[in-house]
Amino acid sequence: MELTNMLKRFLMNGVPKMVVKMSSRAKKYETLDIMKEADIYIAASLKVDTFNAYRYTFDANTLISVGIFDRRERQRILMKPSLIEQEYRHLIPAILEHEREKTIKNYVEKNDYYRMLNGQPALNDREVIYLDIDVLDKYGYTEDPDNRTPLHQLPSEILLAMEADGIISELQEQYPHKKCW
Repeated sequence: MELTNMLKRFLMNGVPKMVVKMSSRAKKYETLDIMKEADIYIAASLKVDTFNAYRYTFDANTLISVGIFDRRERQRILMKPSLIEQEYRHLIPAILEHEREKTIKNYVEKNDYYRMLNGQPALNDREVIYLDIDVLDKYGYTEDPDNRTPLHQLPSEILLAMEADGIISELQEQYPHKKCW
């Protein structure tokens, strides 16, 4: 009975979060740079990254954020990043956290297959879909009174409600060339 309950919990909790992907389609868009960026993003998201991942990429803003305000000192550190480990070891956790947050905030998925799975337009797709304000109001989306939020950036609960009401199907018919469906 316990095994049945465990399986039931797995199916209830795990399956709705699963995405089945076609590896061959994903690999079609992969490059070494895309894979490196994705690996860094995943490590930052899981908080398994280390200071070494950012040793040569942090900038003056990072140093300011951890309390190094003297311009000459920042320049000295940027010219020789090993100074952090020699003279500012106590700042490594703060630098790591700042770089981690920056990595997560600025990450852009560049694999068009994964973008499609995430409901994002292809990188070269410049046609952005905006919904009428009355449609957004109907679903309680009031965070953007100027209607400048593209469809693919709306919260998932709103998109799910629109899908249940058939609006997403209508948009798929209206924009059949879009690959973000």
